[in-house]
Amino acid sequence: AVEAPAKTIRGSWVQPRQLLSAAAGLVLGLFSASMVFGYVLPMTSKVITLLSEGFEAGPAPRVVGMPQTPGVWSGDFTEIVSAQQGVTPEGGKKMLRFLRADYAGKPAKLSYSGDLYRVIDLRPYAADLRDGNALVTFVTNVRTTPCPEPKRFHCGLGVYALDALPDATNVPVPQGALSLFGSGADWSLGKNLASTGRQFPLNSEGSSWQKFRVELRIPSGTQYLMLAVHLLDQSATKATTTEAVAEFPGQFMDNVEVSLLRKAPLQ
Repeated sequence: AVEAPAKTIRGSWVQPRQLLSAAAGLVLGLFSASMVFGYVLPMTSKVITLLSEGFEAGPAPRVVGMPQTPGVWSGDFTEIVSAQQGVTPEGGKKMLRFLRADYAGKPAKLSYSGDLYRVIDLRPYAADLRDGNALVTFVTNVRTTPCPEPKRFHCGLGVYALDALPDATNVPVPQGALSLFGSGADWSLGKNLASTGRQFPLNSEGSSWQKFRVELRIPSGTQYLMLAVHLLDQSATKATTTEAVAEFPGQFMDNVEVSLLRKAPLQ
């Protein structure tokens, strides 16, 4: 076939009807193109629930510091309670109450951070983690009773991607400020491959539950996930003594949700 030479139009006027037809064709073409693009490159993501904790059943959290086995809460003194001090659970009939910023035998003499941890075994999800395109979302609800000191209490959330179980005797536990320990830091039995953390002030009015959230993209090679919750009493940081442990008058946590989102590859 012979290609026809291009025609040059000089000084011609395009009628309004022709403009409308061209615009309609352009819109239809774009719509068709987007439909084809959506079909060729669909979103390939799925959500896996790793933890849904309402504290309605199961064992009470341990008070022996950082856990060395998956599937249990452990840390400083806490307890599972029903409605009290005018606070009802965010869902169900039970919730967790923070009590003290220490545990039996804790070596620290000065502590104003009530710490709670949980390890999740990610090895069953190795196929979803191998390319580093999985995102973990950690959501929890926290509430305080009314407090006359604005922003006295804060909640810190942390997520750590580990290539082995932590050794509780060799991991530095943060005192007060939320510590991320640093990506690549030695954990005796393994390394912290990636971590994230945020700190949120609690509403001193204590009128409602607050929902806090952090996210972490999980690198390839991750075997375990460690969750960390830190309840901080900022007034305790002003203590003049070197031996002071914060006691929490009315701070609660409920409805913890941890999800694994398998995302499309990064561009």
